[in-house]
Amino acid sequence: MPTPSHRRRLVPRSAIIAGIVIVILITGAIAAGIAWSNSRAVVVPDVQGLPLDIAERALEVVNLSTEVAGTRVSTDVPEGAVISQDPLPGTESRRGDVVRLILSAGPQTFPLPDVIGMDVDEARDELVRRGLVVNVVGISAETTESIVLEMFPSPGTSVNTGDAIRLSVPGASGDTDMLLPYDLSGVSVVLDPAPAEASDATDPALDVARRLSALLQAAGATVSVTRSTTETAPPVDDRLDRIAAAGPTVVVGIDVGRTGEPGLRVLHVGPAGGDAAASTRSRVLAAAITRASRVPGLAVLEPRPATDPITEGTTALTARVIAGDIAADADRVRMADPGWADIVARAIYRGLGTFLAAD
Repeated sequence: MPTPSHRRRLVPRSAIIAGIVIVILITGAIAAGIAWSNSRAVVVPDVQGLPLDIAERALEVVNLSTEVAGTRVSTDVPEGAVISQDPLPGTESRRGDVVRLILSAGPQTFPLPDVIGMDVDEARDELVRRGLVVNVVGISAETTESIVLEMFPSPGTSVNTGDAIRLSVPGASGDTDMLLPYDLSGVSVVLDPAPAEASDATDPALDVARRLSALLQAAGATVSVTRSTTETAPPVDDRLDRIAAAGPTVVVGIDVGRTGEPGLRVLHVGPAGGDAAASTRSRVLAAAITRASRVPGLAVLEPRPATDPITEGTTALTARVIAGDIAADADRVRMADPGWADIVARAIYRGLGTFLAAD
């Protein structure tokens, strides 16, 4: 019988087996590499705002190294604390990687340069370059040249980055601080400066009230103030009694904020009992004072409704002016300026005059 023929294999069986083994080994190596890589991945924690030693410990916990890459002047972050970091918080990194930190050098104190006589734009640029906030105020002057006539604080005063500087220049663009003559004869106004706190170095609400009282009396109004320089914190009931005794046309409260939000804001309220017509008049009065306050040197916020024990306890037309925020650095600097209380008082006077003239 003829012997059956056998076809010869093109690829030996041993080679096929070896190939399968190699594929399995490569796949396993890749999987092991991915698992090893994942085991080394960490999420970078947020260390911004922390002192350097605490930031280093927080990074060390997740096996990251630290490098101080430099410092930067800051009025918000304490000296020696972290201002910024690279990589950013939440970024995935590998164990052993370096996180570069920028530390705060704290506020930079330096003598205020003298820019009196300089072109106002050049003066502003010079001060802004040094990290200062510049407010330009127009004043009456014989010259119309755009130069700096006065500045506050005065040249040479020690200032920090972020401080507010007032530059006085000839004239005023846009809104003006000019006082118009108002006849307020027969008008009775009660000013209610909120009591200062024991920790306050000054009494800005009373300073504004005293200046506003003089302006109103010069225009013929009868003015009462609910407290004096010797009464730092009279009880609310005493203040309400004085308001009732005066029988005022309008009550203007004056206060300072303590929330850290800078700017002047007028609060409008209705009298007790929810009289809609009186509430509308209070809102109109607040709008008039707000418009009159939009002058160079004042940051002005939109009016809003609010109540307090004084406005809730009287049926008189009321509005309360939050003249600035003592917890905000920019406003606190302005309040130290003797001219600030005059600017605020004149703004309230113009708003009252406009409102009462149209009433």
